[in-house]
Amino acid sequence: MTTTSFGTEEDFTEMVEPEEDLMLTREGFDRQSLRREIMPTQTIDRGTRQVEEGDGYYVSAKSDMPTGSTAVGEVMGNVDIERYVGNELEVPRMTHSMGLDAEDLEIDGQADKIGRSRDAVMEMFDIQADLQTLLGITDEEGNLVRRGVFDWLDDNIPADNVINAADFTTDFGLSNDGQPSNIVQQTAYGKLEGIYANDGWDQVFMPHNVRSLWNTIDDNSGVSLQSQWLDMNADAAGVGSSVVNDMFLIPNKTGLRTAPDASGDPLRFDIKGALPTASNGADDDVMYLIPEHDGDFYQSFEQSEPTLIQDPIRKNGGRQEYEYYWRAGHGFGLGTHRIDDGSGGQIAYDAIKIENVSQLF
Repeated sequence: MTTTSFGTEEDFTEMVEPEEDLMLTREGFDRQSLRREIMPTQTIDRGTRQVEEGDGYYVSAKSDMPTGSTAVGEVMGNVDIERYVGNELEVPRMTHSMGLDAEDLEIDGQADKIGRSRDAVMEMFDIQADLQTLLGITDEEGNLVRRGVFDWLDDNIPADNVINAADFTTDFGLSNDGQPSNIVQQTAYGKLEGIYANDGWDQVFMPHNVRSLWNTIDDNSGVSLQSQWLDMNADAAGVGSSVVNDMFLIPNKTGLRTAPDASGDPLRFDIKGALPTASNGADDDVMYLIPEHDGDFYQSFEQSEPTLIQDPIRKNGGRQEYEYYWRAGHGFGLGTHRIDDGSGGQIAYDAIKIENVSQLF
């Protein structure tokens, strides 16, 4: 008599248990975990629901310091220390599940199938965390819970640091033989206060169509051909040697692979088209220059891996549904009060937004 052997409940649970840091190795995509490219990530323990924002000790602005010449024996100044206790920031919880038939839980020959199903759930968590970071978080009714990174930058970059490139094409002669890179090396660099940026910026954010403009070969490099972007690394004054350390290309979309014959639209999520509207020029014709802020502007908090709810939800016909939950989210101004403007707002010091970039070329 033919028999079929099924594993125990412990075997099933072990097969669907997520591996640690599984989401760091998503397969089938050129880029994964986009949020980790633009902000530092702090791992939180399971069970952590809130994190403190901006808690720490600071020197009081009322500390006594000498304002004129001093002589030996005079008081040089007394430093007062103040303690700030930040608010509690809620780390959002996400839940996803997968359903398996009883036959799928047969140990022999089915482990790979179950593993692929589990990995797809993990990828969905990863994509959701990216979308929350880039575009913000809303509740079930569509109300905004937390802004995305680009919304925060648009709200907090100083107005004088938002540059309309079209206003500088005549001054630089950029429409003829001028250097478009001067908009970064000269105009943008001249707006730095030196609070977070010294010789340049840590990152630039821009979509592919803006990056393609900077790939233009300039007319001023002599016998050696190089792009406008490389011109920033060849500045004789030294500013360009590290004017921008890294580049984050804003993708058009992200999502998961779906079957070719699947009905309806594939599981794709718009990113570039959902970004904030520019004040000047086309909505996606912009670039952001971001200084090294060590998480002062924004950072994310994530559990190391999703948690499997141990007891499966049993369905009719022997079908079992396994549910996972994971806490991950981002916050702004969490590490310091340096970006506070004194009236409850925040300032993204030394951050620059250049709009209407195509007018330089």
